[in-house]
Amino acid sequence: MRIRSLIGPAIFAAGLFAASAAGAQSVIIDGGGVRVAPPSYEVAPPPPPPGRWDRGPGYSDNNEGIGPREARSIARSAGVVETFGVDRRGRVWVVEGADRRGRPMRVTISARSGDIMDVERARRG
Repeated sequence: MRIRSLIGPAIFAAGLFAASAAGAQSVIIDGGGVRVAPPSYEVAPPPPPPGRWDRGPGYSDNNEGIGPREARSIARSAGVVETFGVDRRGRVWVVEGADRRGRPMRVTISARSGDIMDVERARRG
């Protein structure tokens, strides 16, 4: 009788062991198809595909930031209608122009991010 009383718990323990071993495995889906990986197999993430990745506004692959065309476009969003000059001065672009009433204005833009740093308008005098 003693053996029969131990068979039930032994089967239960074997079932738990088999379930935990099966749960430790992972599934790999890649170019080779679908397969089950052994528990010790480390799955490395796939390499990124070749090409340009978007890293946010103002980022350029060559780390030069924005160019003069982008600076002129950003200055237009600040109210410049007519552009007289676009100059790079260190870390900023300075766009000089006029607003819709013909008054001179100067817009300073970050050369890296494209953020408007300052807008100067001519005062009435």
